[in-house]
Amino acid sequence: MYNNRSLSGRSRTTGLATVVALHVGLVGLLITMKPAVSTLFAPPPPLKAVILPDIVTPPQPIDLPAPSDDLSVADWEPQDTMQIPEFVSDTPVSTAPAIPLTPSATPNVTRPPVADVRRPALMPTRLEKPPYPTISERLNEEGLTTVEVCTTSKGSVSSARLIESSGFNRLDDAAIKWVSGLRGIKPATLNGKPVPDCFSIPVEWKIEQR
Repeated sequence: MYNNRSLSGRSRTTGLATVVALHVGLVGLLITMKPAVSTLFAPPPPLKAVILPDIVTPPQPIDLPAPSDDLSVADWEPQDTMQIPEFVSDTPVSTAPAIPLTPSATPNVTRPPVADVRRPALMPTRLEKPPYPTISERLNEEGLTTVEVCTTSKGSVSSARLIESSGFNRLDDAAIKWVSGLRGIKPATLNGKPVPDCFSIPVEWKIEQR
């Protein structure tokens, strides 16, 4: 009987020690796991506003025409090329070296000729009428005789000839004789110098009523 009691007391003591040890281990485990448990059951952090970037539509791919089967790479040429025509000058290019001009060597410039200034001869300011032939006056012969007269560089008459007749020989001869005896003619000039000249003089024959 005594032995059974001793064994029973030891079993109780051992069981009590085991329970105590389990409790102590459980308490230690809880103390160890407390930070993890507090983290596990902690409230979630507040949410922050997230700004999304603008949506950019990607460029659409360009559909390129498929190359033809009957064209090779060597036969293909770009369509936007421009051929520049070759300029060929018909004027032969001189290969002679250029001669530099110095201030002292001025090239001779050919000036165009100046037009000649010619002035015709001038008749005297006071010119008497030619004498009327007596027979022509009696016969009432009238008309217009044109005579060409040539003068020298001094203004004297060198020759006279009939250009247009009046219809009467006496009137024409009288006109030529009168023109040949003219004095005081101012000669013609060329660039300011007197020169010979020829011009026409009309001689009108008209009987004055008395």
